[in-house]
Amino acid sequence: MVIQYLTAEIQGRLVEDHQCIRLVRDFDGRSFLLVFPLDFTASLAGHTVHIIQGGVSGSRKEYDLQMGEDVLMGGGGAEYGVDPASFYISARDCLGPYWIFGGMADQ
Repeated sequence: MVIQYLTAEIQGRLVEDHQCIRLVRDFDGRSFLLVFPLDFTASLAGHTVHIIQGGVSGSRKEYDLQMGEDVLMGGGGAEYGVDPASFYISARDCLGPYWIFGGMADQ
């Protein structure tokens, strides 16, 4: 995987695009596909994204986020090179750029 930038946090609005969970950045409208390291799982049910952390580490946290909600999250960005074997992606045919989820930032 080639990391092109790590911004530590990103703020934007959650949207669903053909079963792809995306975050649209506030200041420029750029859209990022959310991908999750193997310690996380994510599921989309209606307008809710349910994220569970701790599948590998055992440090369990859960997040319920609503589509259309403005969120602030940690992580880092990648333009390309995200290996589906190393990350959970909501649908296999979703395209980047990618935001690698690192947890929710305190708001």
